[in-house]
Amino acid sequence: MYSYAEVPMSVKIELNDKYYGLYRRATLGRLLGAITGHPRSLRSLAEATDGYRICGQHNEGLQTVPLRHIVGSEGRCNDFDRSFRPLKTHTRPRWFSVARAHLSGLGLPPVELIRVGDEYYVRDGNHRVSVARAFGQPYIEALVTEYRVAPRTTREARAPAALQEATA
Repeated sequence: MYSYAEVPMSVKIELNDKYYGLYRRATLGRLLGAITGHPRSLRSLAEATDGYRICGQHNEGLQTVPLRHIVGSEGRCNDFDRSFRPLKTHTRPRWFSVARAHLSGLGLPPVELIRVGDEYYVRDGNHRVSVARAFGQPYIEALVTEYRVAPRTTREARAPAALQEATA
């Protein structure tokens, strides 16, 4: 793969235009979401499992997952919007690196996803999901772990978190 200095100028311009176009749309979407009361935030796995307890997990292995089913992240919710467009400029170097690899046809490793019901959350690979969406890919290769959840009982909901972890 090229170092950034070796990347042809036309590719640098294309990536720059693509990244900042996505960044502007994400920023505008966040602003419109705040005004209309319909936030465009990326869902967090913690939000999705709030009120539930994880009662098991199962490794489902390598799968081809539709990008439209990836709705959130385990830990990078502030860096991307709901469409996985970058919200923070500190994502740029990594995003460019992944995009260069994508454009070069280099095989990228599968992302790691957590499935809760029919929704998927990124454990590792937020930038790869962002780039795949930006370049119009409908699917992405992923190592999937299913979380089985059950509603918390009233007693569990009132118990301190340390007690809940001790009884899990």
